[in-house]
Amino acid sequence: MNAQCASTVSSFPYFESFEVGNGGWSSSGSNDDWALGTPGKPVIRTAGDGLNSWITGGLTLSFYNFGERSWVESPCFDFSGLQFPEVSLMVFWETEYQYDGANLQYSIDGGSSWVNVGNANESGTCLSENWFNRSGINNLSGFVNPGSGWSGNVQPTSGSCRGGNGSGDWVTARHCVRELAGQPEVRFRVTFGSGTTCNDFDGFAFDAFQIRESSSAATAGVLFSCVNETTVQFSDADPSCNQSWSWDFGDGTSGSSSETVSGTSHTFLTPGTYTVTLETENACGASAVGTQEINVLRATSVTQAVSCAGGNDGSVSLEVLPSGLAHATVWQLPVPVVGDSLLGLEEGVYDAIVSVSNGCSLEVSTGIETRPDGYVRPELGPDTFVCPDRPLQLGGGVFDQYLWSTGDDGPFVLISDSGVIALQVTNARGCTGTDTLHVRLDCLGEPLLPNAFTPNQDGINDAWSPVGPLERVIGWNIYDRWGNAILLNQGPYDRWDGKLSGKPAPTGTYVCLLRYLATDGSEQQKTGRVTLLY
Repeated sequence: MNAQCASTVSSFPYFESFEVGNGGWSSSGSNDDWALGTPGKPVIRTAGDGLNSWITGGLTLSFYNFGERSWVESPCFDFSGLQFPEVSLMVFWETEYQYDGANLQYSIDGGSSWVNVGNANESGTCLSENWFNRSGINNLSGFVNPGSGWSGNVQPTSGSCRGGNGSGDWVTARHCVRELAGQPEVRFRVTFGSGTTCNDFDGFAFDAFQIRESSSAATAGVLFSCVNETTVQFSDADPSCNQSWSWDFGDGTSGSSSETVSGTSHTFLTPGTYTVTLETENACGASAVGTQEINVLRATSVTQAVSCAGGNDGSVSLEVLPSGLAHATVWQLPVPVVGDSLLGLEEGVYDAIVSVSNGCSLEVSTGIETRPDGYVRPELGPDTFVCPDRPLQLGGGVFDQYLWSTGDDGPFVLISDSGVIALQVTNARGCTGTDTLHVRLDCLGEPLLPNAFTPNQDGINDAWSPVGPLERVIGWNIYDRWGNAILLNQGPYDRWDGKLSGKPAPTGTYVCLLRYLATDGSEQQKTGRVTLLY
């Protein structure tokens, strides 16, 4: 029936819990037994909100009329100012399952036609929760179309009276009605249909009817977690009410599949401060925008090498980008050190964690090395033998300063007695190094290999040859540092004058391979280093 609106509600949000009357709602229909008041039935024992609610079958009887086709109709509403309207109400159903039940409809033509709000078994989002649980309710068919609604009870099936699927308590049913946006005359009605058997149930009740702009439920909060230093996982803080998402990461790119995912990851290619923006739309079409600032770090290590091996004058300083951004650097030492720089470092690897608010921590590993010329390694060679009447000349290499345990300060020393010989040398950078050699007395043992000579024609140590029992020498060879042969098949009494192809050989260290007869008559061989200096 088409009827004029006596009054129209145009102020929202609208809320009616029927505590001070019917609020302009009225019941009608065939075999109507709706009542407004405080329920006191076996299952439905209270109102949903406050003291009063609408309920079928009166307030106290666990029975509703046979063949009922009734409804409770709302006043008129003007939705002209609503863009994303949402309706909710508290419901409690205790009816014969499948056969009896209730639903919610709307009309925009003065009641000439009515349309169901929503459908049965919709996915339960926050904007369509606790909606119709049954399609094809027998005694709604022909009265509402389609016959979907709330149906069921908390009783077991008894004979032909079907049980199960009741609400068991008051629940809030919510649904968006975007199709009603801008409509100037909207009415709602809660319908109820019953059969002529199995009506001994409490019925259907509703309360706390509410209409609001669903934009109040639209949210767009941005959460983030770090995958690594530059890749961040983003998510919607409350995705339950939203059905589309669009991401902008503030670096000129947007999320892949940005319209369908509530979470996405993104890798930032350069350091900086970025504003990540999330735009969402909920099931009723309401939109919201949320932002989150993200700081992406990058650090470069500036190092100073250790001057001399074993020293502790190395340093490291971190240059953190974006510059000027407040951050905290903690060096992972036995006693953690805070700050971008470390001084007084030995050779080694130093790890730091750089952290920043609204961003991902950065792990930095920096190696501190020793300068190549910081390694000073004199080489006296292997332990050796000496015979007092045949002094042995020792040398440890080419350096700037020498200090022998004998007190000598030149590149060579003559040894004619047993003991431990130590040499400390210093290079041009002031770096020092040491080596030691054990010398034993042996005048009858194996031939010895002097480790240095100076073919500078000063009449002192101008040639090199094995020393000791030369009668045991089979032969000897000289090689340069790369293994190239300088002299081959030299005899026991041959001497090397320091020349190579008739010209002075370069200063440096050479290797001698000596073959000789041991005291037991077996053929042996030994090697030694020979330093040539001018």
